[in-house]
Amino acid sequence: MDLDQQIADLIRNAPPDGTTLRAADLVAPVLKALAQRLGHLEYFLVQSLDGHWLVTTLSNRNQPEQEKTVVYAYPSLQAATISSQGLNSAQLCAQPLGVIAILFQLLALEGVDALVFFDRPDPLSQGTEIRRIDLQHLVQLQLEQRTGQKGFGPRSSPSPRRRRQGRPIPPNWA
Repeated sequence: MDLDQQIADLIRNAPPDGTTLRAADLVAPVLKALAQRLGHLEYFLVQSLDGHWLVTTLSNRNQPEQEKTVVYAYPSLQAATISSQGLNSAQLCAQPLGVIAILFQLLALEGVDALVFFDRPDPLSQGTEIRRIDLQHLVQLQLEQRTGQKGFGPRSSPSPRRRRQGRPIPPNWA
């Protein structure tokens, strides 16, 4: 699926609680702008059999007390499988997910600091990091611009058919 199809799918499959559907619609331009900077439309994530993503905690070599928690997104099933070797592979599998869904889920992943997207299977040491705090900041800017307020209050204008374009994503993000 291309990015527009992934966004339509995200909105179509949003729970009918009113909030998630509206959130997906409002943040779609931010997600699409970030996704366009990545190399693939779909990535493989290592996850448990019940669907929980494998999380890795990294520490700074010079300052071990500084840690960050990341989720790796791989360009192929083979890269994900090779990377997870040595782990309890009977309890893990790699599943493909669209890049828009991955980015949207990052917004809700408390305890995860970043996603690292690998666009080439070799070497996997060169990835693109998208920090959760940066994504949240971009989303907040989008919400303020689109709704004229912070948070998810009632939408006044513009109408869904006449949306203003969001602020451009700075070139050094993602």
